[in-house]
Amino acid sequence: MRPPGVPGTKVRPVLGSAVEDAMFGLRAQELLIIFGIVLLLFGATRLPQLGRSLGAGIRNFKKGLAEGESDERAEGDKPGA
Repeated sequence: MRPPGVPGTKVRPVLGSAVEDAMFGLRAQELLIIFGIVLLLFGATRLPQLGRSLGAGIRNFKKGLAEGESDERAEGDKPGA
């Protein structure tokens, strides 16, 4: 058994401690509060539209990144002048 801090080891926090595995450091209660505020601000009818537009934006961003990477690879394959 390797001591904590050595590469390749995982230090798991004690359940109920201040440092728990959570998305972006937010716990379930905080995520529910944020979701409730978003629901109040945009309403139940606008949330699906908001989700679709957010998803489309993320897809376009990923597509742009992929195109940029393919352009960089294509430029790297060309012989230098």
